[in-house]
Order: sequence, then structure tokens, then C-alpha cells
Amino acid sequence: MPAVKLDSFATFGALLHFLRRRARLTQRDLAIATGYSEAHISRLENNQRLPDLTSVVALIVPALDLNDDASSVARLLELAAAARGEVLVGANVTLSKKIEQQQSELGLLELPPPLPLCLIERKATSQLQQRLASERYLMVNGLAGVGKTVIVSQLAQRWGEHCFWFSFTATINLTSEIVLRQLALFLLSHGADQVEPLLYLPNDGEVGLSFERQLALLIHGLQHIPALLCFDNAQLLIDQPQLRLILEQLAQKTSSHIVVLSREQFNLQGFSYWALHGFEPSEAQALLAHYGVEAVQHVIERTQANPALLRLTIGLLTDRGAAAAGLLHLIDEPQIASFVLEQLLSQLPSSSERLLTLLAVAAQPLNLHAEWPMECSFAVDGPYQWQQALSDLTRRQLIDTPSHATVLPLVQDYLYAQLRSQPARRKGLHCQLATALHQLDPMRAAQHFIAAADFPAALDCLYQQRDHLIDRGLASAAALMLQTMRPTLEQQHPTYVLQWLQTYGEFLMATSQASAAEAIYREALVVAWQPTQRADLVWRLAGAMLHLNQAAAAQSLLEQTITSLDREEIRLHGLLQMALSKALLLQSQFDPAREAAAQAIALANQLDSSQLMTIAEIRARAGGTVAIVQQYTGEIEASIQTWQAVLAQTKLGRLERVRPRALANLANLYYTKGDLNQAEATIDQAVAGLRQIGDLYAQARMQHTQAIIQLMRGLPQQALATLEQTCVLKQQIDDQQGWFNSRNQMAITLIALGQTEQAQHMSSQNLQLLGAAGEPLFRGAILDTAVLCQLLAGDFAAARQGLEQLAALANAQHTSGLHMAWQRHTLLLSLLAEGADQARNLLSQSVPPAGNGEAVLDYACLAALISHANGDQATAQREWQQLVQRAAITGYEYYRIVAEAQLHAPSNASVQQRVLQLHQPFAAVGWEYPALAQAVNCTGT
Repeated sequence: MPAVKLDSFATFGALLHFLRRRARLTQRDLAIATGYSEAHISRLENNQRLPDLTSVVALIVPALDLNDDASSVARLLELAAAARGEVLVGANVTLSKKIEQQQSELGLLELPPPLPLCLIERKATSQLQQRLASERYLMVNGLAGVGKTVIVSQLAQRWGEHCFWFSFTATINLTSEIVLRQLALFLLSHGADQVEPLLYLPNDGEVGLSFERQLALLIHGLQHIPALLCFDNAQLLIDQPQLRLILEQLAQKTSSHIVVLSREQFNLQGFSYWALHGFEPSEAQALLAHYGVEAVQHVIERTQANPALLRLTIGLLTDRGAAAAGLLHLIDEPQIASFVLEQLLSQLPSSSERLLTLLAVAAQPLNLHAEWPMECSFAVDGPYQWQQALSDLTRRQLIDTPSHATVLPLVQDYLYAQLRSQPARRKGLHCQLATALHQLDPMRAAQHFIAAADFPAALDCLYQQRDHLIDRGLASAAALMLQTMRPTLEQQHPTYVLQWLQTYGEFLMATSQASAAEAIYREALVVAWQPTQRADLVWRLAGAMLHLNQAAAAQSLLEQTITSLDREEIRLHGLLQMALSKALLLQSQFDPAREAAAQAIALANQLDSSQLMTIAEIRARAGGTVAIVQQYTGEIEASIQTWQAVLAQTKLGRLERVRPRALANLANLYYTKGDLNQAEATIDQAVAGLRQIGDLYAQARMQHTQAIIQLMRGLPQQALATLEQTCVLKQQIDDQQGWFNSRNQMAITLIALGQTEQAQHMSSQNLQLLGAAGEPLFRGAILDTAVLCQLLAGDFAAARQGLEQLAALANAQHTSGLHMAWQRHTLLLSLLAEGADQARNLLSQSVPPAGNGEAVLDYACLAALISHANGDQATAQREWQQLVQRAAITGYEYYRIVAEAQLHAPSNASVQQRVLQLHQPFAAVGWEYPALAQAVNCTGT
């Protein structure tokens, strides 16, 4: 069917109608995706409403998935402009995919803190630089406010782009997962692609990389980057042995320079210690002079030239005109701090104190130019002169940058301690901040709710934002926060324990502790008593069980729950049937899996539009089961259409974790169909999405498909290297079935390279490891490879036995793939062992494969070989020439090489030699070494 030309559409409405139909969307689907009414879409398509160009780009283009289709977008905008009587002259339309709420971002790197406006050049800075050059990793110790962060930040900014900065914060990022992830993101930004697996969290049914493997990848990546690694607030690591181990390993096994900043000195193996004290006398005098304060030596001495205390003292001297004699009674450090703070803060205007208290409670940088911090403060402390307070605090050096305002730790600790006598005010500020941060920073919001002793609100916040947190790599931190909440919830809010268990289980499923989720869900089932609650937990529990390869047990649990659940609970029945279809599929029960998926979709279709997300999820996931069954049973075109429908549902439901997997499966189908170009293009789309969501399972399977395509493109060594990497990755994520599949493809690639003995050994080993009870499809594929090795070695008795087993598996599973494999190698056995006449008769009785590109080409090769064996050289030559042309058009370089070699084979080349060349096109051995013929003669056949 000829492609539709965009120029053939004369109106905006006609092209919109075409593009919507092409995207497999109804007018209602497009209306939901864009926010328009269905009637509005209808009027646009009928040219009864003028299109708005901005809305076309912002709403319609992404809804129709046209971001990567510049020609369609350009034509659509051209027609939209024409409808409005406008002309797009020389307009270039540039589109970029928007990342909603940053949910698909890999993450952001922390930058070194900004330097103070008045930066006094300190002798300590050069001393630190010299120590670091000679000793490479140091712990910088000093009291709060002594200038540790400023000095190291100055050094970091001199270092440039190869500097990594990480500030530890209690309950927020005090986990090894977050530290490793941030380091990986830093390395990836410098081209260290090997650390990519560290950025992604395992999905349902996956096992993440071990801590040791993650650390090894980081260490390897850091070997190639001249990095400076800075870790602030390291005193929080005193009770964190795993985090200390990370720093120790990075110091011992990399060439990076490492600086650890801590208020307390503690043991960190291999690190040298460097104590930082206050300003040098001349530096302190320079600071005082900058602010027009007469150098008062006793003030410098009594404050021990602590930069933070000096800045506060300057505020006292300049704002209050305090006599220098009033500072003579200052004593040691803690009392100095208390005295200065009391003297300064007690004289603050009321509005300034309120704003400063807000910053102390927030304990994080706030943009004071935004409205929401002001609203939080006013809600608790009443309205006041916000801008005046902001100017006053800036003038007093208590805040530096209003758009990123923080307070000194000394001030924060002091003010927060004062709030202990005002519990209602403290709780109110925490609650206001939590509410404001609910969408912006749910982890901080939950922390504020906890500080306000509102544990149910903290739990609700984490539960509602779970997808956002998981996508940002914060599942482990959220799970850790939930752990700390459980005792209080059990004692004070027992009715929330069930919600806690469900939330904790979902976060665990997105971490390396996914295997622990099953126990949590089972505990939740004990607590849950309502049938609907139990049913909702069961389909989640089934996902955890499938993760642990407990497909049969999951099937039994799901079937029991379905039987006992009220038929009116359509949504839950749909979710349970959806999970059941996957459990059946993993056991190769194809017909029951298809039936369960169809029931799930039928149930989803009964739901109303208010449950759009659930409808789309069921349709997409159950549709995926149907598509896989269709693929296994040889319904290639039907499977492609089903996956395309699944993709439309993922778009409607914003199922960002499902869409890349659907693309991955679609790429496999395009390859099976023989469309290598489309397969490669779809793989690129899939891999981009899989990297964003961290789906290592599907990534590994995409690598497997890439290796097959590399072999077909005539790149066997590259294919072998890709498969080796894939096997390693599948071992790491414990994808046993996928590991066997990739090992089998390695054996096939070794055959193509002429290494048949190694391939035969690998196939035998695979069969032995898999065992007689192994998954039938994988066992059949491995058995087929073993049969080919036996045929090429001339061991026809073993090949016959293997083909009998393969036929039994194909008949039992009703899979076209295994049947085609059995048919091709039965033909080959007949040709080699029984002669040309028998092979020709068998060929005439066989059914040529259809819809499978590689199988079709294999079959054509066998037909040409049989023509040669029958002495019909003219027909054979014509068939080889046709194969050359077909392979060149489709991009199958493997078969072009085979056909070209067969066309130019010596006239005396035997059938056995031609069979070897067909299967070993990249072997170094030429026509003059008839290895198979020798093997045949040795067996007396």
C-alpha cells in the first residue's frame, strides 16, 4: 500500500483526522489527552473551528506522539496557519519532549555552595590545596561557622567541572543508594557510560545490582576522570558504616582527590586529618575593615576569629552601636555563641525574627522572592512587612542570597531551640511548610509532617507521591523514612498500619530489597479484613511473587481471590485478571493467558471515564500478554497491531514504565518480520525510554536483539561482545531465562564464526543447566542449536534424537517458532543423511514459513542447496541470485555473504561443503577443507 503523502491533505481538519486515526485514537481519546471536549475535536476535524497554533504545538502534537515527526508537525502547522489566513514564512518548528514534574529525570547534581559576597582570601585555602596535592584525601574538621564549607567550595570552584559535591542531610539522603546514584550521575556526565546501570531502579520482577557491584562500577569509572570529590556534613556518617565504607573504598581504589568536611573527628580509614580554626588576625582585621568597623583586637581574640561569630558581632557593633567594652566579658566558644546570638537576635525587629524563624524551621534553602514561603509564615505568625524583614536580614549578614536563602547553623540551632517553648508555633510552621512542599519536594514535606508529629499526613504524602519519588531514585530514602514511622503509627494511629504496609511494600519493590516486599504484603493481608482491601493487596502480592519466580503459587492465589470476590468489584476483578494473565504466561500456558487477558480488558471496558488511569493500565498490561502469546503462536502481524494499541494506551494513561517495554517487544517483532531498519529504529526509542525508567530487564533483552541484528548485519565479533555483556547483565539482575536465551544466541554466533565445537559444548552445558523441567520455549531453542551442531559434526543419530524431542515440544506448546526450527533442520538432516531425492520430496510436503524474515531466508537457502544436490545447477544459481537481491534489499548481510559465496563456489564443491558454508559464513576455513564431508565419511554414512 503506497505511503500517504502529507501534501495530499488540503485542510487542517483532514490532516488532523488522518493523524488521529494513524495514532489509533478515538476523538474521545484525543479529547482526554488534550483537555478539549469531544465536540471541540470534532469541530476541528470538520474545519468548523479555527486551530490555535500555540495549542497545536503544546497540546495536539504531544497527544498524537508527533514530537519526532518534524514533517507531519510542519504540515499540520502550515495548514493551521492557512486556516487562519496566515503564512508561516521560513518558520522553523523545534519541538522538545516535556518532562512533567521532572518524573523521568535521572536526577540533578548538587553544586558547590556559593561563596559569600565578601570573600576574605585565607591562608588556610592554599594550605588545604597543598595538603590535598600531597595526600590526596583529607578530613577537614572544625566547629560550625569556622569556614570549612567556604574554603572547600572555593577550592572546588577552582577545580572546575570535574568537581563532585555532596552534602549529607539526616533522613533525606543518608543512604548508600543515593550517594552511589549521584556519583554515577556525575560520572555519566563525563562520559563514563559503564555506570549507567547504577542510575536505574529495578521494576517489578527484577533484582538490582549488589552493593559491591555498584561500588566496583563507580571505582572503575573514576579511574578515567581527574575528580575532586567533596562530602559535606560528614559528621552524620559516624553511625553509617556502609557510607563510610564507600568513602574508604573510593580513597583506596581510585586516583580521585577526596575532601570530607566534618564538625567532629572520627575514624575514616586511610584519611589524614586537617583541623581548621578561625581567621588569621590579619584576615579578621580585613573583614572588620570591609564593613567599616574599627579593628577591636579583644573581639577577635574572644571570638577566636570564628568567621560566623565575627559576622554576627559586626552586626552588633554596626546596628546597635554597642560599646567594645561590652564584649570584654565574652568567655569560651559555646558561651560566646550564646551571648552573641542572644544580643543580636533579641534586638531583631519582630518581622525579621519571624522570617528568620521560618528559615530555621525550613532547614533548607528557600527562594524568598516566591510567594509560598511568605504565605507559610503569615499563616502562623500573621502578616508583617516581608520585604522590610528581607532587607533587614540581608543587611545584617544573616542571609546572603534571598533567592537561595539559608541561615548559619549556629543561628538555626539557636532559633529552633527557642521554639521548644512555643510548640504550637513550631508545629504550625512545620505543617505549613509540609503542605507547601507536598508537590515540590515530597520527601521534605514528609519530614516536616513528622517534625510536627503528624505521622498520618507524612504517610499520605509519601503514598500519594510514590511514583514521583520512585522515578527520582528516592525509593530507598522513602522506605527508610517509613521504617522510622512504624512504631509511632502502631502505638498512636493503628488504623494507618495497613496503609503503611502497602506503601512500604511499593517502595521496597523499587529497591534492591524487592524480595522483602512479599513478606510485607503478606503481613498486610493479615491486617486487612475487607474483601476489597484483600483483593487490592493480592494483585500487588502476586507481582512480588512473580519477581521471585513463584508463578504457579501466584496463579493459585489469584484464582482463589477472583472466585471469592464480589462480581460487582469490576476494577479489582480487572486488575486480578491482568496479574493472572502474566502468571499464566510465565508458565507458557498460552491459551489460558490469552483468555485471562481478554477478560481483564473486557472488565476494564466496563469502567467509567473517571478511572481512566486504571483502564489504560489494564488494557496496556493485559494487551501486552495477548501480544506476546500472538508472537509465540506465529501471529506476527496481529502481535504488531496489538503492541501498537498497547502503546496508545500507555500514552493515554501516562504509563511511562510500560511504554518502553512495549517498544522493546515491538522491536523484536519487526526483527522477526524481517524489517531490520524498523527494528533498529524502534530499539533506539525503546532504549532511550528504558534508561529513563531504569528497566534493566528490558534493557538486557534489547541488547540481545541488538546482537542478533549485528550478526545479520555481518558483524559477528561485535555481536559476540554484545552478548557477553548481556549475559553478565542478566546474571546481575537474576534473569535466568534471559541468560539461557543469550547463551544460546552466543552458541549460534560461534557457529557462524566456525567455532562449532565450542558452540556444541555451550549448547550441551545449557541443556544440562536448564534441566528437563526447564521452560519449554527456551529448552526448545537450545535443543534446536544443539541439533544444528550435531548435524554439522555429522552425528546424525544424535540429531534425529534431538529432532524428536524438539517435535514433541513444538506439538505440546503449539508454537510456530519451534515448529519452523524442527522443519528446517529435518530438511537438512534428510539432505545430508538420506540424499537429494528424499530431501526434495520432504521439501515439497513442507509448509514454507511466512511472516518470519530470518526463517524465510533460511528456507530459501535450503531450497537452493537441494536444487544443487539434485543436479539442477541453473535453478540453484537463479535461487542464489534472488537471495542476494532479497538480502541486499532487507539488509541481511549474513545471507548476502552466504549467497555470494555459494554463487562463486568451486564446481566440485560438495553438498556437505555448501552446508558448512551456509552456517559458517564468517569462518576462516574455505572450500578446500570439507570438514563435514570428513565427518560424514568417518561415520560411514
